[in-house]
Amino acid sequence: MHNLKLKGAKNTRDLGLVDPQKRVKENVIFRSGQLNKISKKSAKRLVEHYNIKTIIDLRIEPEKNKKPNKKIEGIDYVWLPLFKNNLFGISYEKRIPRADQIPDLNDTYTMLVTNDECKHNFGVILNYLADYDYDKGALLFHCTQGKDRTGLVALFLLYILGVDLDAIKKDYEFTNKVNYKKSRKYYWLVRILGKKKATDLAAIFLAKGEYFDTAIRVINENYGGLDKYINDELGVSDESKERLRNKLLKK
Repeated sequence: MHNLKLKGAKNTRDLGLVDPQKRVKENVIFRSGQLNKISKKSAKRLVEHYNIKTIIDLRIEPEKNKKPNKKIEGIDYVWLPLFKNNLFGISYEKRIPRADQIPDLNDTYTMLVTNDECKHNFGVILNYLADYDYDKGALLFHCTQGKDRTGLVALFLLYILGVDLDAIKKDYEFTNKVNYKKSRKYYWLVRILGKKKATDLAAIFLAKGEYFDTAIRVINENYGGLDKYINDELGVSDESKERLRNKLLKK
């Protein structure tokens, strides 16, 4: 597993490389963080080397307006936000919060998988992926950091494709290789205000395995497992799941 070598887009990778059994097609569906700083050369590489034709932006409106993606010729842009309002630790924030404003991302992940708006929009995104014509080119989806919203969409998609949860979690945690320096930067930026605040703030830039585990646990406890959750709560039918498998798995 590795990130694509793109300047200005450090958390971009091919979901076809996650499955240890190599059943998922490569160079067909990608995950990423925001693309507002991608270089012209790397943007051109997305089109010419990886054949990406569609980019789905999961960010809220203030995020995409504040840091709009570079417009790349030959790529269609689709806006499918997971939620509407700012959510610190998930959506973009321009200021360092007070200690009492720093969220426990375990609570945030619980909200993301139980909130009706988020569940509806997860379903919209997954059904879009099921209906997409991959013959016309590859697809990339992203949020801001490429870890939480993107990580959960990748979790549900890869689970539908039959990828083992341990492998999906490993891909989720891979973001930490990219964000570690940023996490430490914020740690030392506020360390003078106390070790706990510094540790808590640094944690929101990481994709900790415990957050992934929390999402799975909450789904299992409240909805009877991922299969029922994806079908009944997200509104992804067995037919949509089968379309995803037909389009994204190797024959």
